[in-house]
Amino acid sequence: MTPFGLVVAAFAAWQAVEVWHHGSIFARWRAAVQAWPGEGVRGRLGELLTCPFCLSVWAGTAAAAAVALDHWAAWVGVSGLAASRLANLANDLTHGVCRTPRAGVPPTGGPPAPNTAITPTETTSDDTAEHTPLA
Repeated sequence: MTPFGLVVAAFAAWQAVEVWHHGSIFARWRAAVQAWPGEGVRGRLGELLTCPFCLSVWAGTAAAAAVALDHWAAWVGVSGLAASRLANLANDLTHGVCRTPRAGVPPTGGPPAPNTAITPTETTSDDTAEHTPLA
């Protein structure tokens, strides 16, 4: 495996663990796994899936194996996860300086943003009539 492949696999594993632990798409599955009893195979699997450190070992192994396959389909999946993690990391690192401000919410460390909220209006067929805000 090349150093580039290792870095891609690491970012892919990081993203896979983050999506499992924080993604709303897996919320129901996480809740079900957390309810598993602590004994036997199910309990051990539950421990693995609820521990980010433990899961990262196996996610990293799977990502490294996918990169080692050197097949285009494996690269698409691993690269997609890695690109997503890099985008999230860039967002986290630049959050305070390059976020698009929401209407009426001041950006971090600056003056309040202008009110850019759009007020729905009611129109009439007469182009010269004034617009009346809806209640």
